[in-house]
Amino acid sequence: SEEEISTLDADVKGFMRYFREEFPTATIPIKMHLLEDHVVPWIRRWRFGVGFHGEQGIEEIHAHFKTIESKTCQPEETKQIYAVLKSHIIATSPKHVGGIPDAKKR
Repeated sequence: SEEEISTLDADVKGFMRYFREEFPTATIPIKMHLLEDHVVPWIRRWRFGVGFHGEQGIEEIHAHFKTIESKTCQPEETKQIYAVLKSHIIATSPKHVGGIPDAKKR
């Protein structure tokens, strides 16, 4: 129901607020990003949870990133991550190359 989805939304926001307060220097893992920014809109749109799809898609992307990473060598971690992400977007969505979205204020 919409009430349950709204409760989930409030709970996710509360959890993320707690996480950021308690671990201010921690990075946000990908699954927490998905939870924070994508799960509730997904449930509102499709009316079922993302668990329905399993983890195969995430595992496939992870394997793809590892393959790219093994072929990319950069001296700094940030440059390495950038190179991997750039290679990924070129391979999966070449028309989106060059654009960097603005960071979301939280």
